Amino acid sequence: MKQIKNILLLFMILLTLGSCSFYSPKPDRYYFNKMEPIEWKDEYVFSATWYPSQIQVWNSKTNKLEHTYELCTDNENWVNNKSRYMDVFCMSVINKCIWFVGVGLQTSLIRLEVETGEMKYIDLDFDPEEVVAIPEGNNGKGAIVVASYADPRFGVKVNVLDTEGNILVKSDIEFNYIEMYSLKNCFYEDGNYYVLCCEDYKSTKDYLVKYKIVKLIDNNKAYFTDDIPIDIIINEQTYDKFFKNNVEDFNSALSLSTSKLETNRFAVLTLTDVDDTYNVRRCLFKVNSLKNNDIEYTGIRFAKEYSKSMFSVAEYKDNIFITGRVLHGDPEGFSGLEIGMYPAEGGDEIQRCRLLGGNQLYCHMTEDATWFSKNLFECIDHPYPEKQEWNTNTVPGIYKLDYKTQQVYEYNADGSYTILPWIMP
Repeated sequence: MKQIKNILLLFMILLTLGSCSFYSPKPDRYYFNKMEPIEWKDEYVFSATWYPSQIQVWNSKTNKLEHTYELCTDNENWVNNKSRYMDVFCMSVINKCIWFVGVGLQTSLIRLEVETGEMKYIDLDFDPEEVVAIPEGNNGKGAIVVASYADPRFGVKVNVLDTEGNILVKSDIEFNYIEMYSLKNCFYEDGNYYVLCCEDYKSTKDYLVKYKIVKLIDNNKAYFTDDIPIDIIINEQTYDKFFKNNVEDFNSALSLSTSKLETNRFAVLTLTDVDDTYNVRRCLFKVNSLKNNDIEYTGIRFAKEYSKSMFSVAEYKDNIFITGRVLHGDPEGFSGLEIGMYPAEGGDEIQRCRLLGGNQLYCHMTEDATWFSKNLFECIDHPYPEKQEWNTNTVPGIYKLDYKTQQVYEYNADGSYTILPWIMP
């Protein structure tokens, strides 16, 4: 009898292992491969959400939500983790197509054509991390730059594609001790693509950090240009502002920010005290040319008991607007984006405005406004929750910063809105 039980037990184990080996979940492209086609309108603005995953199409004239691309098979069961979904990690729009990095069971670069609804998965030899559309690229026909995760130990893979998804250039940039923070805001200048990075992301004591520029394309190769002279970044004008309180040891990084115009770029220098990681200072530089190392300090820095990232920057007449996610240390426990308005000639923050649930997946920038994405479901933050709870009784929304009127609007799907208050420093 005992021998029979052992045989039955062995059979059950083999059956279980066999069933597991035969289970193969369907790829993301099985569930997300065709969307409803819609007629293109030049007044469209786009947003991307998490919680759950969507790409939304808004009308900038009516301020209404016109269409939603669902990237979740069942929104109601999303909160129970019982549906397939694909998160948007990075997004760009060009030539009536939405390009985004979708992350589900796989990580994919996807081209979604608005007028046909066709979704094209681009075959790459790496997992994409960031994507950016360059209208001036590829001899004015438009180009797509996509990059892998930039690992300071190994390097980064960068491909340049045409707007149909054909690969034009493959670059495999190998390096050690280089921190390349973002390729999604690469700088296009005189037919080449550039990105800022730092060598030896560590203490700036004795000025060990070297700020560098990578030229992504030159005869189908990528290489480092000359170092950015350190005195452009740290000089008599900026020393006292950066090294206030006699702090000598801190980490630093220099990266480009999303800007309103290709010809109006900004870079953010992030300084973190080695002995106090909550002591973060962010300083804004204007980038006139990377080819000629033409970078100037704006006189704007952000350092408080709490801090925000610098996700997007827009300059309009006498003001510069900086928007980013509120980071650690916020006394109100706020989660979302914060807009700060600063004088263009440099100086302290004039006023700020908070966008609850705003995210940094994508912002749509025009000549006179920036539209910021807003997540749909709201997380209910109980102390020590056994299971994360969500408020699903919400409506889609989007935020708009109007440079001219200096008003910030929160729009609902039907076009109704609330004007959000500015907070004085």
